[in-house]
Amino acid sequence: MRVLDKGYFKDTIVGLYDFDVSYIYFMVKHSLMHRWVALSNPQSENYDQIAGYLKLSIAVTTKNDETINITEEIGTPESNELPIIMPPQLKPSYQQIKIRIFRAEKLPMLDINLLDRKGNSIDAYIQVNFLNFNIKTQPITGYKD
Repeated sequence: MRVLDKGYFKDTIVGLYDFDVSYIYFMVKHSLMHRWVALSNPQSENYDQIAGYLKLSIAVTTKNDETINITEEIGTPESNELPIIMPPQLKPSYQQIKIRIFRAEKLPMLDINLLDRKGNSIDAYIQVNFLNFNIKTQPITGYKD
């Protein structure tokens, strides 16, 4: 699988990932569905670094196998939690992101009181999305002073 940049005289490789057909065939339902793969660029000086990511689905079937429908849906929440498929030459380094929220002030009161149509409370929460990880805090209700 190659991702290329179209040039005037020559296309340039952005990144690639090599699949073994038997690897996919022996997966559940002979398919790899809605998975992220890390691309590497063998023509780059930094061949051991990630050149980009590609989310894809692949099905490998033979004459007697059931046909697999590949949809354009973004996948299930479970597929987003699966690890990124990495080529063997890439050595991932793991980092940690630590977020600590101390205080929020002067947030608009968005919950409407049906009697006077004025906002008198808010149910605020924080949501963080990073790569395939989604984290959401519990709502905290704040009232107008």
